[in-house]
Amino acid sequence: MTRYNDLALALQYKYDNLSERWAVRNLNNDLKKLEAFYAANRLRANPSKTEAEDIGYTNYSPTDEWSHLWTSRQVTNWSLVEDPSSKVAGFELKRRSWCQLNRIRTNHGRCNATLHKWNNSISPDCDCGLGEQTINHIVNECLKRKLAGGMRELIQVTDNAAKWLAELDIDL
Repeated sequence: MTRYNDLALALQYKYDNLSERWAVRNLNNDLKKLEAFYAANRLRANPSKTEAEDIGYTNYSPTDEWSHLWTSRQVTNWSLVEDPSSKVAGFELKRRSWCQLNRIRTNHGRCNATLHKWNNSISPDCDCGLGEQTINHIVNECLKRKLAGGMRELIQVTDNAAKWLAELDIDL
């Protein structure tokens, strides 16, 4: 990234020291050169090891890079994934259950509290009468839907949790 910044600073210095007429005239050529420079030095989304090393990344490992990025972010429930290169528990579930499980894990399901925030529900309250229908409420507190083992059982995707997901009467 510093190579890009250095080039941009050099171009800025060049334009600051030229008259406006010369700057406008040379801008098009310099932009084409800058675009070519970016294209030549940009990594693809999944570069091969050789491509990465060719432009200065030594000992590049996509798995190590992804693992580092994963563990350095503060994402909700990031600790659920111990090894980013392996499949997460519950991967074999049917699609509907898998989607609901991941919405619960990330705390971004279509429960009344969220739908109300998006103006798609009249009330954020749960039909059990205990308060707002949040993901946490559904899993841990709801009188109608509570999972006996709570979030821990969902994380481990026990048989009881898989059955609970399949029978859940809310499409999260």
